[in-house]
Amino acid sequence: MTIGESSWEKELCAAIVRQAYEDYKTCVRIYKCYPPHNERYKRAVLIKEEIIRFIRSDWYEQLTDIPRENLLRRLREVEDSG
Repeated sequence: MTIGESSWEKELCAAIVRQAYEDYKTCVRIYKCYPPHNERYKRAVLIKEEIIRFIRSDWYEQLTDIPRENLLRRLREVEDSG
């Protein structure tokens, strides 16, 4: 982790990653409840894709020490179980 050496910075970085995870879970719930032509479904799919891009970005690596593959695996589990 290169960003966030003080306590509050580490907490902020962790909160950003945690929020991405929570938002992904919400998107999965939404797009499983609506048909593909629904606007909520479409928006949920777009946000989910943005979250995946964020996790694959260099910025993600600067925010956390959690290996991106571990988080991506957890997201796939959410999708499979949701």
